[in-house]
Amino acid sequence: MRLLKATIAPLVMLIAFTSAADTSNAALLALKEYFFLGEIAYLEGMGILKIAILWFFLSIFPDKQFRKSVYIVMGLCVAYCITFLFATVFQCTPVTYTWTQWDGLHPGKCNDIHVQGWISAIINIILDLVVMALPLRQLSRLNMNWKKKLGVMSMFLVGTL
Repeated sequence: MRLLKATIAPLVMLIAFTSAADTSNAALLALKEYFFLGEIAYLEGMGILKIAILWFFLSIFPDKQFRKSVYIVMGLCVAYCITFLFATVFQCTPVTYTWTQWDGLHPGKCNDIHVQGWISAIINIILDLVVMALPLRQLSRLNMNWKKKLGVMSMFLVGTL
């Protein structure tokens, strides 16, 4: 969370206090660098949030098979975070080309960032759905009438919105 605040706050300040007429190289360079850091913070923040939800599931559901499933999904989330951290950091060679390519003065090359973004988004959505669907079987086994079960399941599924 501190990384997110440390990344977002300077970006907001830079945008708020930079006039539209100030398109100096230094201002544009700083803006591109903060966007790059924000992209990394977003990717890692999404993974950490999923892992936190999965830790919560471990604390309330004692079933061994369910816990194994949670650990597997946690492993997938960690793998997603690490993979896309490296893919994002090294999307351009050299890394600084990520924020210096706009001026055409610096040599370098980048991966197809759009394809990388789509792949990341698809995997992220699938992991979201898996995390939200994971407790439904456990909730369906609760010893309560079907209306209460439906209400409890609905509360867990609110996260899919």
